[in-house]
Amino acid sequence: MKKTKSTASDFASLRKDAEANLREKGTDFPPPPPRDPAELVHELQVAQVELQMQNDELRRAHLEIEASRDRLVHLYDFSPVGYVTLDVRGAILEVNLTGADLLGETRIALINTHFQRFVEQHYQAELHLFCRRLLQSGVRQISELKLVKKDDTTFYARLEGMANSCVTGATVQYRISISDITHCKRAEEEIKRLNQSLADRAAALEAANRELDSFSYSVAHDLRAPLGRIKRLAQIVMEDFGAGLAPEGTKHLRRVIENSGRMEEMVENLLVLARLGHKPVIKRPMQLNPVVEEVMDLFEPESECQRIHWEISRLPEVDCDANLIKVVFTNLLSNAVKYSRTRDPAVIRVDATSRNGHLVFSVRDNGVGFDMNYSNRLFRVFQRLHSTEEFEGTGVGLATVHRIVQKHGGRIWAEGEPDKGAAFYFTLGDTRTTGPEVAK
Repeated sequence: MKKTKSTASDFASLRKDAEANLREKGTDFPPPPPRDPAELVHELQVAQVELQMQNDELRRAHLEIEASRDRLVHLYDFSPVGYVTLDVRGAILEVNLTGADLLGETRIALINTHFQRFVEQHYQAELHLFCRRLLQSGVRQISELKLVKKDDTTFYARLEGMANSCVTGATVQYRISISDITHCKRAEEEIKRLNQSLADRAAALEAANRELDSFSYSVAHDLRAPLGRIKRLAQIVMEDFGAGLAPEGTKHLRRVIENSGRMEEMVENLLVLARLGHKPVIKRPMQLNPVVEEVMDLFEPESECQRIHWEISRLPEVDCDANLIKVVFTNLLSNAVKYSRTRDPAVIRVDATSRNGHLVFSVRDNGVGFDMNYSNRLFRVFQRLHSTEEFEGTGVGLATVHRIVQKHGGRIWAEGEPDKGAAFYFTLGDTRTTGPEVAK
């Protein structure tokens, strides 16, 4: 009933407005032809129903528009970024709640306030340049600057905006989004600080390594002469007075000669390792199979008293230092031969594979192996996992290999198990592969 009254009232108001409009226009309409009053009443009733239906449809559309507007307003106000609309003078025409919160001011107080007021002094020129780009380009522009809140606290902001134009083409306003990027800026600054600290530490480490290499070279060079004299004097005593010495004295003298010789070998290896620190890496394309075959020829004497089964894959051509890569294979193959001498036959494999896009070389054997718990000691100078009574050596060879691989920008690691052999893997950094495809 209430709805009917409202509809009748709306219809009466609409009719009244229509009659007033008609009088204002002063249009003379011809008199209507005579018609049956009942027919006229029926048509009026039909027209009234039609108008009521249209009115209901308009009301539904109005409610939908209001609901959609409320959703858009909610999305606009509570967006994770701030939105401001500026006129050509830079005054704020509109701002969402997030933008007001970022600037530390109420939305009402921000209206007609110049946005430049919230830009730190050192970034004023950047704001003017940003607005000029918006005017000239007509496309989205980005700028990063520091904003000042009402309470004088500052934060880094990322501005993204476009200039909107009216139909005539004149620019009327800027629409700009504001994102707080303080956390990102601080992270960038921390990364820069850490990178600088890392670079400083790397430079200090490089200087320390150079100093250590120089010290090692000096010590080794100075030790070589007296060690040689001790060994020669012990040999002279053994040759000239050995017959008159007691068996215990002869035994001790032999130990002096043997240990002097071992020390000479260690000093020589230490000199080689020290020289690597000063020697530049000169890379050129190389076929590796001839290098491996040349090193294999060095072990022909061992092959006469030890059966060695070599399994050499077709290796690719890579960019590397010819002399240094030969030292790598010499040391790795020497280790493989030495620690597999108790096997019959000794099986030594050399191949190359592609792992995760990186070229990986390997030297494997079926020898005595090692305990992986001690693998971190393998590449340290003078560190050995077996006694000299079991296997000869100075503990410098793998350290030398490690240094060479590092100078090529690669890395080396080992896998093994007691009595089940060992495998040494290494890469040569970003070496250029120009040879055949390797197995994956």
